[in-house]
Amino acid sequence: MRIFSLLILVVLFFQGCAYRPVGKGVNFSSVYIAPVKNKIDVAVDYSSISELQKYFPDIDAQIRSKLSGRFVFDGNVKTVNKDKADLILHVELLSYYKTPMRFSEQNEVEGYRISVIANVYGEDRDGKQVYAPKRLTGVADYILTGSNAVSESDAVLSAIDDLVKRIVEYVVEVW
Repeated sequence: MRIFSLLILVVLFFQGCAYRPVGKGVNFSSVYIAPVKNKIDVAVDYSSISELQKYFPDIDAQIRSKLSGRFVFDGNVKTVNKDKADLILHVELLSYYKTPMRFSEQNEVEGYRISVIANVYGEDRDGKQVYAPKRLTGVADYILTGSNAVSESDAVLSAIDDLVKRIVEYVVEVW
């Protein structure tokens, strides 16, 4: 009886908990990431509102590049050229906000929240919409001073990483 119990324990130990999120069961195994459309209007003056909309150079290309890398990291879908893709993923960059989040006793800004907002949808090869448009937001906070200080460009990259993670989850995750 003792050997039997030990054998069951060894089998359960090596089998482990094989949890792995699976895809939605849609009929695609490859994706083409269309160039990100940047719809941020840089000509508008946002200085009169508390949330400051800004523009960050080359943010659309960074989103596309990181999106490709995230699909590779996820492993459920491979990225391919447009003519070989089962799904064509479209991302429209809608806004980039830099919002004051932390203030000193003298009411000076000590930290900001970066928000990168995009509209995402997917089509099959025939142009039929597979994923309805969905607005997703990537966020990152950063502090200007002290031991936890982070540059704005590093915070933007973190916000892009957060957005890209949400996009890939929207495409491949069950929930």
